[in-house]
Amino acid sequence: MRTKDTGGAGVSLRWTSTSEDGTVKTYDVACGLFGERAMALAAYAGALRRIARDGLLVPVSEAATSTAATEAAMVLRRAAGAYSHLADKVLPPLKSSLDVERANELTGSFANVMRLMSLGDAQGAACRRAREKWDGATGARAHWTLAMKLHVSAMGFYRDADVQLNSNGRDWNGVCLELLAAVVVGRQTHEAEAWLARARVAQCEEKFGDAVAASEKALRALQECKQASSELEAWSSYYDELDSRAKKMISETRRDNECVYFQKVVPSDVELPTTGVVLAKEIPYEASHDTVKHSFLLS
Repeated sequence: MRTKDTGGAGVSLRWTSTSEDGTVKTYDVACGLFGERAMALAAYAGALRRIARDGLLVPVSEAATSTAATEAAMVLRRAAGAYSHLADKVLPPLKSSLDVERANELTGSFANVMRLMSLGDAQGAACRRAREKWDGATGARAHWTLAMKLHVSAMGFYRDADVQLNSNGRDWNGVCLELLAAVVVGRQTHEAEAWLARARVAQCEEKFGDAVAASEKALRALQECKQASSELEAWSSYYDELDSRAKKMISETRRDNECVYFQKVVPSDVELPTTGVVLAKEIPYEASHDTVKHSFLLS
């Protein structure tokens, strides 16, 4: 951030935005400290997301005895609350004083996208923790039913973020490719995970034709984010692991059905639940001494 002389008209604050089209752009925010408050809160929420990402990158093999995923989910819920406060409380009074060409961070629609993504990431952490904690033996049907519903809810957050991106594009100066890819990867991988859990539920219910159909739908959902997953190494690794699981599940369910059970495979009869189980709820933002050095700007 840098200040700019406005010839006596007040203080104009120059901020750098990195959320746009892959280039670094600077904007003069002419609404003084109120504009700084908005940009500072957006930066604070973004910093929370970066902190949480470190926890989510802990390998599954190490995470079973770790609290990394749980702590990351808590941080992401705080980020969602900060974005919500930005969209609902901080930005509306500034709307008339902002330039037409303004940073994405100064639009309520963009803050809403980031809020939904933060909740989707937090819900994804809950999905992962549920997978890590299960011992693989007890309550298989209940476990897979819960896993399916958790992933359905995570998928819903990313789907809603995608709708926001597509319907509010005119508010922004482009959106960086990594952000667009993150929405696609989040939506499609959680859909694939939900279908794999649905296949497991079908196996527990001895509906082996449905298990085949659900497994095949998992792979189709995953294929829609193959290109997007190449944007980050962590996404690519997760895609490869999930792709391997989906193909293994297809092979397993087809073999069992074709050799033993001989049930019809009718994809249209197999669906995901329309409602899931939401564990990720935003933590309301409250300015405090540990938020930033000048917390009065964010209150």
